[in-house]
Amino acid sequence: MLALKANDNMNIRCITSWQECNTRIFQRIVKDWEPKKPIEERNQVLLFSILTETPFKDVLESRDPELEAIIYQCTAFVYEQAMYFKSDQVEVIKLRGQLISVPKKLEALTVEQNMHIRRAMKTAENLEELISLACSVYLQPLVDGGPYNHDKAMTLEKEILELPIWQTFAVGFFYLSKLHNSGRYGLLSWNQWIQNLSANVRSLQRPLNPINWNHYMSFPSLTFMPRHTESYPE
Repeated sequence: MLALKANDNMNIRCITSWQECNTRIFQRIVKDWEPKKPIEERNQVLLFSILTETPFKDVLESRDPELEAIIYQCTAFVYEQAMYFKSDQVEVIKLRGQLISVPKKLEALTVEQNMHIRRAMKTAENLEELISLACSVYLQPLVDGGPYNHDKAMTLEKEILELPIWQTFAVGFFYLSKLHNSGRYGLLSWNQWIQNLSANVRSLQRPLNPINWNHYMSFPSLTFMPRHTESYPE
């Protein structure tokens, strides 16, 4: 961790490796650092703002001639260091002084837990921005020793956000990827089927267009010819 002070009295504390990166900052990088652009085209000042948790506008308006060199120094690891934690496997995680064994099967989770994560997945651009949420929903019953509780999970997420990303990534992404892959044949497909069915029912409930009887009355009158009859001699 670098602790620097710019000439315009801007105090700067910046991580210098993924080892020092917590889950909150990692998720901000994933979500806010222009994720749709190639990494070489993204705004380096914005990355610096995220890493140091300094307002972006303050960085841009700084008159410190040395700040540009500081920006390069603080952001270098993002470009140069591999995210080694993405290939790690985690069997236990330490939360509130406890060593929690990480479940290996989604069958151990309730429908409420799965639905909570699925709702978040629908609006997320990238699964990796949901690491803290997945960990909290996944682990809260194990941490508190009881059934799943939404409010307690949200409280736990605040603590998980401050944990190093190398501790939380494997746990959260395991849950997210399993749930994402099962969605094709699980509740996501069921929900889509229900939505399609509801749309079809709504279309059937639309009022029918009234019959324009004038249209049919405008046809020319039909003329019936008398039936030809023949008389035969008796």
